[in-house]
Amino acid sequence: MTKLKWLFFNHGDAWGVTFGICFMAMLFHAEFSARAWLLAAGMSLGYWLGFALNDYFDAPDDAVDPIKRGRNFFSQVKWPVWAPWALFGVTFMLLLAVFAQYGGLGFIVIAISCFAMWAYSAPPIRFKYRPGWDLLSHMVFVESYPYLVFMLLLGLPWLAVDWLIYGLLILASLSAQLEQQLRDYEVDKLNGNSFTVTVGRPVANRVLQSVSILVIGLLVYGLISQILPLYMLPMVCFALPILLHRVVGRAENKGRLQRTGTIILIVGISYLTWVALFVVT
Repeated sequence: MTKLKWLFFNHGDAWGVTFGICFMAMLFHAEFSARAWLLAAGMSLGYWLGFALNDYFDAPDDAVDPIKRGRNFFSQVKWPVWAPWALFGVTFMLLLAVFAQYGGLGFIVIAISCFAMWAYSAPPIRFKYRPGWDLLSHMVFVESYPYLVFMLLLGLPWLAVDWLIYGLLILASLSAQLEQQLRDYEVDKLNGNSFTVTVGRPVANRVLQSVSILVIGLLVYGLISQILPLYMLPMVCFALPILLHRVVGRAENKGRLQRTGTIILIVGISYLTWVALFVVT
């Protein structure tokens, strides 16, 4: 059971953030229908699947790193070949049931999402080890993608706050990928390639710092211009520790404090729930 928890909870921050991103769109548009909640849950399940697939294809590489091996279920447990694919198949069928209600657009989203999951992690494409493509695919398909899909499938109108949040999520995805590459530099150098391996740690760290400063600047602008609702101020404050760590810290030595990030995620979703109950509705 100790090992099995890594299969379901190793990337809880990823699918938890996905749910929080959908929750923000629900707040901005006061859209709390059962359909919206189901879509948010489906998006979160889809990101669990995407990161589980990534762990599956990363298992041989992670096996050479003691820390990453200890967090990758597929590096620790030898399942029959059919077992993980049976689990992935069941998960896919659940996702298909959620997205099929949106007709042709829902099937297009499923097709694009499946291609992105496979192309990012699996050979022979494996975008995560193709410099430039690794950053671009992360920017397009990680933190920004659930917001885009949520808005499109529910047919919500794009307001100024939506464009600002969508841009911020693209930049947040970029900075998260750079931070991960700085943290995993030694493993990536041995087993593959990445933007950071290609340009070197100092350059990648400067890019990360610049992007993080830009994110902080846009958040401040959003609050001052009142594009961001005032109730988002605490959310900005919750994000500041990670952003400031990226600006003044040395990500290649420390990486992100995962426990701190998990705490911030839980507090953030709890706060958004309070906003939904007592401010927006």
